[in-house]
Amino acid sequence: MKSLSNPNNHSFKIKQTESYLNDATTVLEWAKKLMMQKGKDYQGGSVCDEDYYPHGWKSFDTMLTTKVLRFRSVMEQKGEVNFDSAQDCLIDLINYSARCIVFLNRHNPDNGICPNCQQSDALSYEGPEGEDFSDNPFCHECDQFVNGDSLNEKPNEEPEVPYHGA
Repeated sequence: MKSLSNPNNHSFKIKQTESYLNDATTVLEWAKKLMMQKGKDYQGGSVCDEDYYPHGWKSFDTMLTTKVLRFRSVMEQKGEVNFDSAQDCLIDLINYSARCIVFLNRHNPDNGICPNCQQSDALSYEGPEGEDFSDNPFCHECDQFVNGDSLNEKPNEEPEVPYHGA
């Protein structure tokens, strides 16, 4: 066995044949727990998930890049930091990456996930009477098009106003 230590002076032993799998899944559980705890703080009042991503996927690019830069800064300071350890930065990267994957899945009509109700395999590209919905798929779970219109509405059409004569 080989004895290792980390910057916090915690000693532990690792077998040479030991896989990182068990420890990695423990880290993922830690990331999940943190995401759920932070979610309670971030999803309050009138703020919803989409509000955090005003620039779509580019919002994630900014968040992920910022965390990578913070990680680099922490590592170059050799642990002499007041907040956000290297591990904290990496956990945030895991969670931001997971949220980005969800965002991409929800905004990709080709994956079959309805962005309105989040149901998988609910989108149809053909209407009940053979209409072509390839530009705006229809969800059979929430009865709406991907753009939010219902099947009974005609997109971009003015509502009929009854004529009562002069």
